[in-house]
Amino acid sequence: MWVFQSPKTTLLPSRSTFSPRTSLKPPVCSIALNPTASTADNNNKLIQSLCKQGNLGQALKLLSHEPNPTQHTYELLLLSCTHQNSLLDAQHVHRHLLENGFDQDPFLATKLINMYSFLDSIDNARKVFDKTRNRTIYVYNALFRALSLVGHGEEVLDTLLSVAAEQGKGDSCPYFATWI
Repeated sequence: MWVFQSPKTTLLPSRSTFSPRTSLKPPVCSIALNPTASTADNNNKLIQSLCKQGNLGQALKLLSHEPNPTQHTYELLLLSCTHQNSLLDAQHVHRHLLENGFDQDPFLATKLINMYSFLDSIDNARKVFDKTRNRTIYVYNALFRALSLVGHGEEVLDTLLSVAAEQGKGDSCPYFATWI
């Protein structure tokens, strides 16, 4: 239940107890993104926000101070590198990703291959594929798309044949039937 009260009339003192501001400088203050969250959570959220706003440079500066970037943070950084069309920044993020143990993440491997493909760096896309041990259908499809877009259809077929040969050895690729 809401109770509304009418405003009361009060008399102001004849002399003001407040001294006027003599400085035009704003007061100094510090604001935390979320005081209950860890610094890493706040840094990740800030990096993600900067990427969404197109501030890749600032996001990369903050990344160098972040010891625990998340998969989502890396995803947005890679997407931002693609939007900025920046191969150098993409390679910087890729190195950082490797240093933090995300080198065998198939989701990020797919994102890396797609990014390098968009940036016309097929050699880097192929290196990511070759170094990825846990290859999902998305990793394979990202490579096949990248190779197809630059006219390397024969390399796609060669890769498919090598997958078929591995499947015959028992190192099966359960996705082979979906491509045929």
